[in-house]
Amino acid sequence: MPRPFTLRRVLSVAAPLLLPLLASPAVAQVDVLSIAASRFPSTWTLDGSRMEETRAKLLHPGNFGLGGTVESPIVIHDSADPIDLTLLADIEIVFIGYHSDASPNAFSEAELDALVSWVGAGGSILITCDDASYDAVCARFGQPVAGNVEGFATAAQAGWSHPVLDGPFGAVRQVATAGDVATFEDAAFTTVLLVSDHSRDPLVLSATQGAGRVLLFGDVDLISDDTLSVGTGIERPNDALLGNAFAWLARASADGACEPDDTTLCIDDAPGDGRFKVQVTFDTELGGGLNGTALATSLSGLGAPTGGLFTFFDPSVPEMVLKVINGCDSNDHYWIFFSAGTNAGFTVTVEDLIADSAPWTYTNPDLTAAPAVQDILALPCD
Repeated sequence: MPRPFTLRRVLSVAAPLLLPLLASPAVAQVDVLSIAASRFPSTWTLDGSRMEETRAKLLHPGNFGLGGTVESPIVIHDSADPIDLTLLADIEIVFIGYHSDASPNAFSEAELDALVSWVGAGGSILITCDDASYDAVCARFGQPVAGNVEGFATAAQAGWSHPVLDGPFGAVRQVATAGDVATFEDAAFTTVLLVSDHSRDPLVLSATQGAGRVLLFGDVDLISDDTLSVGTGIERPNDALLGNAFAWLARASADGACEPDDTTLCIDDAPGDGRFKVQVTFDTELGGGLNGTALATSLSGLGAPTGGLFTFFDPSVPEMVLKVINGCDSNDHYWIFFSAGTNAGFTVTVEDLIADSAPWTYTNPDLTAAPAVQDILALPCD
């Protein structure tokens, strides 16, 4: 069984809760605000007829609930009221479905300003923008629709290790789209998670703005009934994308667990425990002088959850493969093996986030061919 994930609540905008908290004080609920289908109207929002499976999966306690994959239950608030900071008080996630900019009830400038302000203060928002007539919120967050494509959405290299594509509900490498599918520009402040499998144009972006988190989907059907499995189970890649997306927006993580990002590789000991945090920095005279933190790519989506790849200069050229092996039954230690095809200077750091032990580090001198490392005394077991 994967280790349960719980919510880290980071936002509190002063105002009463929209609904009372659940009875159990040990597990904070995730309050999700969705625009009611009656406002636009739209069938692609969380109380709409095209997202009944979406709602069922989010509300099922085996997915989000005490003892579920993520232990924090989701409560959905469907509202047709104008969006302001009072409405957003104590909301963790806002979901923007398929809402026409030409509607008489389209979002006002004041509502868009409120959303931007709320996200900057720590809120999380998932925005869907299937074409240029439905992108007012995406545009206000700096990503108007740039084009349209067809076909599947495939994981982008920089996004492989992102929790939305490699989270508590499993690894996602390709998902189905349906109907209108929009593309975005690859802005500097975003991470491209999914691209068109044909054109390679960005379809799903993640970003941070202020203290908040933003997900932009170029197709609401990535997580609608048109692509999800029937029922409450997490069976298809699109199901896992839905669960991972809401877990990331809710800041759900295992206690003390590693949280993967572009430069952080997380490796489990027990499934889902995120025990080991791995980062690699490089500093070299090569190329006229280059330094930085290597990009990390998990291999869990390929069935190798104990290892990953790192790239230094060119994201398409891997420089290092690394794995952490449980050798506790052999010599009471975790083993760290890696092989790097480079003569750049670099430092590897592996932290055990569960045991109280010092991080393991290895430094390769610059302009020196890196040897294969096999350290069977790297980190002590519990």
